[in-house]
Amino acid sequence: MLSFQISKLAADKCARNKRGILQETIMSHIDFLLHQKQGSHIWNFSTVGGEKRVNLDSGTDLLHLAELDPKLWTALSCPVNNLEIDKGTLDLIDTDNDGQIRIPEVVAAVQ
Repeated sequence: MLSFQISKLAADKCARNKRGILQETIMSHIDFLLHQKQGSHIWNFSTVGGEKRVNLDSGTDLLHLAELDPKLWTALSCPVNNLEIDKGTLDLIDTDNDGQIRIPEVVAAVQ
């Protein structure tokens, strides 16, 4: 299955790439596909601003956040103030009351 996905991506890129600069593109897609599966959950990704990001499409994605490699998180922390999210909810997630929500607090909140 993985080799088929890699071959399809390579063929698609080859058809679109007139300059023949494929090696870097193919290697980035291989790296992306190899990191797509974390634990038992299969993650879906999208590209935003040239960066690959994990899509949180369902409650199942949230339940498997503990399996997601921290290198794949878009942000490692966020403040509890001045966001367009209810401050009371953010205060509940910020269990150590340091004004920042970090990965372990998000994981604990969804479990």
